[in-house]
Amino acid sequence: MAQPAQGGVRFLICPDAQLIRQEIDARLDPEVRRKVYWGDDDPPLGEDFWTNLTIKGLFAEPKALVLRKAQALTAALWDKLQQAAPRPGSDVTLFLCLEGQWNKNAPAVPAVLKKRPLWTGTAKENVWQSPGLTRKTVQGFVENFARERGLAFAPGGLQAAAQALPLDARAARLELEKIALAAGPDPAGPELADLITPHEEMAFFTFLDQLQAGRADLVWERVMADHLKPTGDRMLFPCWPRWPARPGCWAPWPATKKPAACRGSCWTRSAAWPAPWVKKAWPPCWIWPCGPSTGSSPGSRP
Repeated sequence: MAQPAQGGVRFLICPDAQLIRQEIDARLDPEVRRKVYWGDDDPPLGEDFWTNLTIKGLFAEPKALVLRKAQALTAALWDKLQQAAPRPGSDVTLFLCLEGQWNKNAPAVPAVLKKRPLWTGTAKENVWQSPGLTRKTVQGFVENFARERGLAFAPGGLQAAAQALPLDARAARLELEKIALAAGPDPAGPELADLITPHEEMAFFTFLDQLQAGRADLVWERVMADHLKPTGDRMLFPCWPRWPARPGCWAPWPATKKPAACRGSCWTRSAAWPAPWVKKAWPPCWIWPCGPSTGSSPGSRP
C-alpha cells in the first residue's frame, strides 16, 4: 500500500497516465489542493509553477504539484528544480512523472537526470515505478477494480475479462465499467467479456496481406485506427508512397495520372482532393481499394 505523501519530491515512473493518476490519488488526501503542469509545454514551467513551488501560503495548507511529462525537461530546468525542490515534511509535495516507454524491464529515467542529486538523493520509498499494464499484471488490475466497485465474477469471468482487456488503464477501466453495468447485481460471467471492444491492431505485414487480398473491411478498420493516432505514432501512411502499382492496387503513391494497373473508379476526381488525380501522397481519408481481379470500386467515400 502506498505511503501518504508528506511533502518533498516523489518520482512516478510509468508510461500509463491513468496508473500515475491512481498512484497520486492513493498517496494524497482528497482534500489536498493539487495543480498539474506539463514538462513538454513551450515554454515549460512558467512563473505560476515556480510561485506555487517556492512561496508558502498564509495558512500553510498542504498542496500537491504534479509535473506531467517531466522526462522532457532540459538539464537547466532539472538544476533549477534541484534548488527549489520541497523538503520532506514541508506543505508542498512535488510529483515528477516520467512517462517514457520502458526499455524492456528498465525504467525510463532520462540520462540528463540520472546523475543529478535530485534523483540520486531521493529515497527508494519515494520512487514508484510501473511498466504499465501487461498481460501478467492486468488480472490484478481487474481484481482491484472489482474490489472498488463491489463487482463479483462467476467462474472464468475474471480471466476472460483480463485476457480481452486493452493494455491501457483508462481504456481498460471503461471496458470494466461496461461489464459492471451489464452484470448488475449478478456475478459477471465469461460471456460478458464479449462486450469488450476489440483493440488489438492488425500487424503491419498482416495488413499488407489483407491489402493484396482485397479485404477492404479489415484494411479500412486498420487504416482508420492508424489515422486517429497522433502523427508521430502513425505507421501506415509514410510507407504507402513506396507501394508498387499493380492489379488490385491502392492509390496512395505520388503520380500525375492514373497508373495503368489501376482500373475502375478508384481515381475518380473529387472536389475534396487537393489536386486533379494526385501530385503528392493523398490524405488517407480519400483512398480506397480496387478489387484484386475485377478492378471494382466501392463507388463512394467510406
